[in-house]
Amino acid sequence: MSEPGSAGTASFGSPATYRIVVQGELNDAWISRLSTKFAVESAPAEKGESGLETTLTGRMEDEAELLGLLDTLYDLHLPLLLLLRVDDTVSEPRPTR
Repeated sequence: MSEPGSAGTASFGSPATYRIVVQGELNDAWISRLSTKFAVESAPAEKGESGLETTLTGRMEDEAELLGLLDTLYDLHLPLLLLLRVDDTVSEPRPTR
């Protein structure tokens, strides 16, 4: 088992970019509020699923900010489908679920 903070482990106290996908759609007020910090994109759900999915991609300063956003999405009754820490230097394709 590796020690906390050793090479290859994520650091929760430093800024990172995240991609968050939720089931459903944000209303205009929330899109306006979140779009100052995140790229917000809604699209039809993947094959075999109905409805829309909303993707938020943006930089979080620390774990507390990430948890605050996840808490807000929970309060809005938007089920979490994907949470991915994205390498800031590489544009990764959206993973399949």
